[in-house]
This record gives sequence, structure tokens and C-alpha cells, in this order.
Amino acid sequence: MNRNPLMPPGDYPLQWRLADGSSVSGILSLAGAENVTGMAYELPAEPPSPDVAARIDPSWTVWEPSVKPYGVVRGELRNNLDVAFPEAYVSHQLPGQSMLLAELAVAGPRLRENTDLQFDEITFQVGGLTELSGVTPLKTYRYIEQFGDDAPFGGTWNADSTQEWTGTNGDQMRLHYLASFTAPQLYKLSFTTTPVITVTGHRRPLHDWMDDYVRPVAELSSFAIGEPQPVTFASVKSGGRDESSVYGRELTQQRYEAERPRPGALGALVHCGPGGAPLTDLLAGWAELKSRYVTFADYFTSISARPLPVTSRFIALVAALESFHGVDTGDAAFELWQRLTQLATSLPEEIRTPIEIATTPIPPVLQGILQEPRNVWHIMGKARNNLAHGNIRQTDEQLRMLTRLGHTVAVGLVLRTFGVPPARLASAIDRGDWPLL
Repeated sequence: MNRNPLMPPGDYPLQWRLADGSSVSGILSLAGAENVTGMAYELPAEPPSPDVAARIDPSWTVWEPSVKPYGVVRGELRNNLDVAFPEAYVSHQLPGQSMLLAELAVAGPRLRENTDLQFDEITFQVGGLTELSGVTPLKTYRYIEQFGDDAPFGGTWNADSTQEWTGTNGDQMRLHYLASFTAPQLYKLSFTTTPVITVTGHRRPLHDWMDDYVRPVAELSSFAIGEPQPVTFASVKSGGRDESSVYGRELTQQRYEAERPRPGALGALVHCGPGGAPLTDLLAGWAELKSRYVTFADYFTSISARPLPVTSRFIALVAALESFHGVDTGDAAFELWQRLTQLATSLPEEIRTPIEIATTPIPPVLQGILQEPRNVWHIMGKARNNLAHGNIRQTDEQLRMLTRLGHTVAVGLVLRTFGVPPARLASAIDRGDWPLL
């Protein structure tokens, strides 16, 4: 089985189809995690503005260099697949050569019949889906360990690995595994699974699918796993047929297969399997978090995209915690350390108690930042003010410790907002997999 047959990175000759029905030849360039670009030859273009034209030799045919919106652009590849840029930009370069650019593009069969470029289904993969699902695709499996082993080999599929939900808007969401099984020889067995999410709903443009589901799931997975998770691939359908692959700078085009988890619980703070929360509820909670606690949510969104330097992350974290407190209380009369203390003491006991144990007495590495600190949050406030006002800068080690501690509080606040028990975070702290300092 090979769903979503991605074209490998490279340049593909094609014919661009223009709005007036004519065609021009060109090149389509595809690569993972990059904008989709293409060269179009003899593309009609507007002449330069009069002030620019006055400085150009009239014997030359040139256009004013700029990047302008160009709308929907379609093309036909030599392998009979169609390509479409939903929102293209054009840059006219040398005479007869124009560069087309788009953040997203789709390629697939019979796209020319999809006149409005809207789709009613998307299948995509982001990092961490196995952990987010909370369920592995196989319950048991057995493989041949030595020549002459005549015992049966194979696996038992886990029926719980397919999880389905219905959103409040009627969209049908499914977290499942694509499976592939081959046994080309008597003692050779290959069984692979790929975790994906499929959403079916009303027809909408590609950008809406990305905004409604792909980006939020990637952000949620980054929060749950604790590190940035990429969007690896996506494909769309219209009318349940003709799967078209999605390309663009947000997609790495490197699908991954599900792996055996390490012994013990799957390492995600929130999950959707048995005992977990429906993915639709988690996404609704994430949307509410981004709407109500804007600055606070921006912190998690920023670290879901790329690692930040320790100083930048510390400053962003403290500002996020302040904003969370401000939205809930509307009271700025307290000093910063008092606001941080209130947030920490508002956490569930399973998180609050280990934090208090880890920070009482104050660890030696954090001593000396403040002469008579009332608690560790007093130190965090002082470190933030030192950075903000250009005073003595704390060491990277000190900032990393304070960031770990503050991030734990921030994660606890998200779980509390979601209404999700902090059992997995508490267990990770107890095991030492989640260092507080």
C-alpha cells in the first residue's frame, strides 16, 4: 500500500495554463520545507511604471522587478498530473522569464476539474502522532529469530488504534494507522505502519484546512511531546476521489513510520487513547487557550516552530506567565514574584508538591541572584528584570533552570485549562524524565 505518492524533490517540466486559455512552458520546483516555485517562459506581464520605463532603453523588453500577487495558477505536468497554486506570486525577471512562487501547492490527477480548488477531505501527518494517539497499532507480534524457526510469525492488529470523533461543526476526524505488509520470501517479513489523521467535512480551500486542523494539531503535538513537531505531509480529496499531494514550506515531505514505544507509558502529556481525551476536545481547548490567553499561547506556538535561545525563551516564558495571571485576575497591583507565586500555588497538588520540594531550600546554583529571596519565584522575577533592564545577566545554566521550572508551571496551567488530569506530567517528574531544575 502506498497512499499519497509524493513526487520526489526536483524540477519538473510542465505547461502553465493561463486564465485566457493559453499555455506557456515552464518548470516546477519541489522540495521539502521550502516554498513551491516555478519558472514560466514568455508569461505576459505588465509594463513597468512610467518613471521606471523612462530610464530603460526602449530597445529592451523588460519589466519592473517586483513580487506581486498573481492569484490561482494551474499547470499540467508531463506525467499527466495537474498542479495548482491556490495563491501565487509572480516576479518578472529576465525578458521572457518569470518566477512563480507559492507557500502551498497541490499536485494530483484531474485537478483541472476542481474549478474552485476546494476540498472536503484532508489526510496529514505531524510528528508525535503515535504518542498523541496513546495507542500502538499492534497488540502483539512475533518475528523469526533464527533459521529453522517453524513457529508462526505475524502480528495482532490493535482495534483501538483507530479513533474517531465528530466535531461540533460536523467534521469527522479519525486518527489511524496506514499499514503495509509484505512477505516476499518464506523467512522475510515486512510490516510497517504510518500514523495519520484524516478529517472529512464541508468543502473549503486548502488554507482553511491548514488553519483549522494541520497547524493546530502540530502545535498541540509539540506541546504534548515537549519539543517542536514538524508537519511531514498532507494530501487532499474532493468527492472522495483523486488524492492530491500538498507541497510547501510547512511540510518536510519526510513521512515516518510508527515505532515501538519505550517501556512504560507513552511519553505525551495529553493523549487520545483509552483513558485520554477526544482529539476534538483537545483541539477545542487549544483554540480556546489561543483565544483567551493570547500572549501565553504565543509562547507555546513559538517554541513549537523552532528552538529559541535560552535568553529569548526565558523572557517569553515569564511574559506568558504574567499574561495568564493578568487575564484571570485583571490585577497588576502585585509584584512580579507575587504573581508567579500565585500561579505556582494554583496548580494541582501532584505538580505543586514536587515543585515546592525541589525549590525548598533554594538550590545552590540559584543563590546569589538576590540577597534575601523570599522564594524561587522572587529569584525568577529578579532574573527577568535584570535582563529586561540591562543589568547583570544570569548564566545560561541559571536561566535554563529557571526556564525548566517556569515551563513546568506553564504546562500545568494548560492541563488545568484543558481539564486534563496532570497524571502523566506528575509521573514524568517522579521518574526523572521531566527535570524541574
